[in-house]
Amino acid sequence: MGRRAFVFDVETFSPVDLGKAGADAYSRDPRTDCLCAAWVEVTGPQGVPIGEPGTWTPGAPPPDWITDPEGVDVWAWNAAFDRAITGRVLGPRYGWRVGALEWRCIMARAAYGNLPLKLETCGRVLSMAEVKDSAGHRLMLRLAKPARATTRTDDPRRLHTPEALAALAAYCRQDVVAEAALLPRLPMLPDAEEAIFRLDRVINDRGVHVD
Repeated sequence: MGRRAFVFDVETFSPVDLGKAGADAYSRDPRTDCLCAAWVEVTGPQGVPIGEPGTWTPGAPPPDWITDPEGVDVWAWNAAFDRAITGRVLGPRYGWRVGALEWRCIMARAAYGNLPLKLETCGRVLSMAEVKDSAGHRLMLRLAKPARATTRTDDPRRLHTPEALAALAAYCRQDVVAEAALLPRLPMLPDAEEAIFRLDRVINDRGVHVD
């Protein structure tokens, strides 16, 4: 059967400013948490979705596919972020088995094709039927950061109602559907570019040693 492949996405919460800190510092902060994850299986790097998207939320067991002994290819838009959250939040805090996951980046393929690096814009340029949910994106931005304190409460998660979190999970599922729809439309990275992409990941993982 060979290796299975999935398109994957996470939604997070943290007081850390992702834009200023970067994915590495953001994912390492103990206050950063994962609100939900979504995925859909695909037939390969240029294939089509198999079945319906799945969703994980805190308290649920990890998905069965991460324990596949053959290993799993995981495609994500800006995979460095999803990889960081999976390795530093979902793995140690929620028991996800992350060692067998091979991360592949959909956004890198868009960049190689000279396409926009925002999922919503890329889908619009290619006139995709499945696109990012703009209203859901606004909700995500509200839930991703601590709510402002009021005279009545300083609960940073007071906006995380069951209804809001359910809507966020639906938004996350739509993201993986939109990303999966792009796979057949985007060029694959040539071997030389793929090697550079992997080397870049090694360099960033290693970091700079400072005395």
